[in-house]
Amino acid sequence: MPERRRTGVLCLHDGKLLAIELRDPASGSTFWSLPGGEIEANETIEECAIRETREETGYTVRLTGPALTNQYRFQWNGLDYDCTTYWFHAELRSPEAAPVDDADYLLRAVWLPWPGSRSLFDYHPAIVEAVSALADAD
Repeated sequence: MPERRRTGVLCLHDGKLLAIELRDPASGSTFWSLPGGEIEANETIEECAIRETREETGYTVRLTGPALTNQYRFQWNGLDYDCTTYWFHAELRSPEAAPVDDADYLLRAVWLPWPGSRSLFDYHPAIVEAVSALADAD
């Protein structure tokens, strides 16, 4: 099983959660997630978290604490991955989003009402665990 080291970012602002809607290229299923992605060569986990949030949402964030790390299996594009994700809590640095030009599987970035949207992450126990832990620490 391929391994994947990645980041995820939880950003709450004015009672809303910054989230992304994705479409799995193989299954066509759509689901909600937090901004984040694969750590590039010679990139720190912090740099990755900030870069991926900007690329996927257009917003610039500032990380506000250490990473919460978990490991889990995740199916994407017809493959099972052994993921290690470094989740960060962040605050918004730029109130306006830059234009987003990312992969076709990224459908949109939106601010969801929080905590009313918590159940949208229930599809995967490791993800809802991280979202809940970071949001409850806010």
